[in-house]
Amino acid sequence: MRRRVVVEAVEAWLGRDTLPASWSVVVSVEGERAHFTIFERGKLVAVRRFDDLPDCRDFEAALGASIGLSLEALLTRRAEVEQERAEGEPSTTESEGPRERQGSPLASTIHGTFAPTTLTSPAWGGSLTFELGAPWAPGVESNVRTRLGVLSLWALPTELTEVADARLETRLMAARVGPCLGDGTRSWRLQACADLMAGYVSGRGSGAVRALGAHLPWAAVGLGVEGRLWIVEPLALSAGAQANLQVVRPVFRVVSDSGREVEELRIPSAGLMVHVGATWSYR
Repeated sequence: MRRRVVVEAVEAWLGRDTLPASWSVVVSVEGERAHFTIFERGKLVAVRRFDDLPDCRDFEAALGASIGLSLEALLTRRAEVEQERAEGEPSTTESEGPRERQGSPLASTIHGTFAPTTLTSPAWGGSLTFELGAPWAPGVESNVRTRLGVLSLWALPTELTEVADARLETRLMAARVGPCLGDGTRSWRLQACADLMAGYVSGRGSGAVRALGAHLPWAAVGLGVEGRLWIVEPLALSAGAQANLQVVRPVFRVVSDSGREVEELRIPSAGLMVHVGATWSYR
């Protein structure tokens, strides 16, 4: 049996002249019988036997074609297994945390808020916000979101220095809207937000000036950061801070019965708010 004729028949069947280095083919001829075996990394993967060998030249071509057919089937199966394995295993990026679909997320966030300098004295309160991605283009990847919501703060009573046993209590009610730019994975998100806020500050006297009260307009622009950490989808822990430039600042004046101004309390020109809460994200 001529080895070269068999090899040429195999190459003609496969359309190639190389095999993976881990493969080997062994052909044995014993009298009127022959067989070939195929090994991959020393492991037997295919075998075929021939009895009553025909004319030598016809047998060499048939043996080469048979080997080629077996190798082709094994190569096809090997490619299918590798593809299934690749589809079943996450990529390196996915193992670090699948990227979040930024296309059209919907999220609602509730925060408890501490504002040390926003009103006439340190204040506590809360906010409720909603976020939208790109509802007009659900398939578009975007890191920009639109946020809108409401904010309320209650300040601690401020003692009036010029009037004995008199205090001023202020409260803020405002709406907010603005864009957020951020990025993240299924595990976390970090974003920066700008806000335009408008509403009113109410002032109410207590103690000796209990009858005094007013509602005055308030407006501010804010810039802040917020981070989220998902504990169990769709619920995430949320925390952030925001600095505000208060462009419309109420001034509260205490006037005596004679019309003389006794004391003036003005909202600061800059404020700070710290938020902690939770986010429910629909993504």
